[in-house]
Amino acid sequence: MIKLNNFAKIIVLVCTAILLLVAMSTSGPATGKPSKNHPFKLNLILIKEEFGEESSIDTYYVSIVNQNVKYAWKHTGYPADQEKHHNYKLTPPGLHNIKQYIINEQINQNLSETRPENLPGVAVRLNLTLVLNSKSTKVRVSGMYHQLNLPEENQSNIENLKYFRKVQKILATVIRKQENF
Repeated sequence: MIKLNNFAKIIVLVCTAILLLVAMSTSGPATGKPSKNHPFKLNLILIKEEFGEESSIDTYYVSIVNQNVKYAWKHTGYPADQEKHHNYKLTPPGLHNIKQYIINEQINQNLSETRPENLPGVAVRLNLTLVLNSKSTKVRVSGMYHQLNLPEENQSNIENLKYFRKVQKILATVIRKQENF
């Protein structure tokens, strides 16, 4: 069994905070149709931490500035440390697709939710900053995504689970270097 010490957790949180501070922000949520004239920025950090016999931390980072996409993933803990990263450029229709997805799925809303996350299972921390049509969105969600030994309908303590899954779709699409959001 590999246990992640508090120092490793602090490093992950400090890196998360630094990345969030770097993200550009203005005020108010974005609404309406995507604009071609305003910059688009998205910074997404998702940390999944598994508590139990096979403890581990997965940190996902996505940065999209206009058409430029950067992705990084780092796994620490069981079974072995790993990293992956890639960069690519969205086509103009791909950029339009992600903007429209964000608007249609109402991802462009400020949100903050903090739930207990030190229970057996998988805890998550989501930080999202978004600039769309000159409006900024900030999201912080944390809690248990999959708590062990509970019925399926009670495994997550996150109230905004549907929102969380919509953001996960952006991450999954970027991991596959696709544009169909």
